[in-house]
Amino acid sequence: MNTALETGSRISYPLIFLILALLFYFSYRYVIPTEDSVILYDYSKHLATEGVITYGNANYPIEGATDFLWMALIALFKLVGFNEFASAQLFNFLAALLIMYLLSKFGVKIAVAFVGLLATPYLYSALNGFSTLFFAAALPQRTFGVFIWP
Repeated sequence: MNTALETGSRISYPLIFLILALLFYFSYRYVIPTEDSVILYDYSKHLATEGVITYGNANYPIEGATDFLWMALIALFKLVGFNEFASAQLFNFLAALLIMYLLSKFGVKIAVAFVGLLATPYLYSALNGFSTLFFAAALPQRTFGVFIWP
């Protein structure tokens, strides 16, 4: 027989997935990315279409891209036809799901983790096109995986 807690968990995961998916979708549709994000998207677009890291209408390399890995990932998705902001939202959505999963593996109740995610500035930064959730989810896993994940 299922306990209320087990039933709640089975309902919570799909519900949180749906809420996050809608949040990122509506952000993509109705939020104007921040200026810094748009600048990095321009670097990404030029890298994907011209093979050079530049900004604006320049035909020569310009230094200034502050998040090289983020720029390269967005450029890679630009090559296959993704809009820059859409790819940023997709990466951050997947990162949010990974964060929820990792926290649940540490014994944090999924509803508590979700409320915590909603309360962080990282989520709102990610919804505006920054790489905050992506690196919050991916880097600790890679960097500290040996030390904190069995």
